[in-house]
Amino acid sequence: MVATSAAPRAADQVFRVTRLKLCGEFIHLFYEFLIRRRHDEILHQNRTDALLDRGYSRQYHSPSRFGAPDRQMAKRNVANGETNGDTTADLLRDSDENDRFFMGFALNEAQLARDAGEVPIGAVIVIDNQIAGSGRNHPIGSNDPTAHAEIIALRETARRRGNYRLTEATLYVTIEPCAMCAGAIVNARIKRLVYGAADLRAGGVDTVFQICTNSSLNHRVEVTSGVLAEEGRQLMQAFFKQRRKTKSAENGDDGVDGDQPGITSEE
Repeated sequence: MVATSAAPRAADQVFRVTRLKLCGEFIHLFYEFLIRRRHDEILHQNRTDALLDRGYSRQYHSPSRFGAPDRQMAKRNVANGETNGDTTADLLRDSDENDRFFMGFALNEAQLARDAGEVPIGAVIVIDNQIAGSGRNHPIGSNDPTAHAEIIALRETARRRGNYRLTEATLYVTIEPCAMCAGAIVNARIKRLVYGAADLRAGGVDTVFQICTNSSLNHRVEVTSGVLAEEGRQLMQAFFKQRRKTKSAENGDDGVDGDQPGITSEE
């Protein structure tokens, strides 16, 4: 009789201990999830604020380009994922202006690359009208031949989203992607690509190769070109002109060659 009653009590005790352990593990996992989610939100907010602060202090997002202050504020809300009634809806419907707006952030990244001595190309990835990732050329500083702006932006976005497929993303880049980056864009299943100036020597999207729209591949990307192309082209021309001037000075040659007619991302 005693043995019979002891068995249920032992089983009940084991059940309670197991339940407490499971509850403890669940609470721990849930707590880690909340911390990780809050950490990602802070990172996203800080990056977006930094981009907006840099953008509004530079020519690419000046009042003369984007209109009245209330319209600029609505765009700020859009970039932060906020909504503001009809004004936001109007902005979202104006896809051309939306493209110019986000391309401005890519141009800011290109300026940062230039300031670091890298070829001035920048990229941002936008999902649901929020900047999900950004990148700028960094192969020299990182000793990484694959560290192009698009690749860095893709890596950051995929890591933050927890998925290497970015099927709802739009990638903005100041210069036409090379063959390597175009292939990565296809592999990431990017929905739409928006680029500025064409790369006449090594363009992997339209000018030399047509990787993003190749019918032989299992994914094709919607492509829009020429958005703020002149701004991206001027950055590249000024960068290489200064580089030639510096090399000429080091060689004791006062002459400076004219700007190259074809913009290229190759060094």
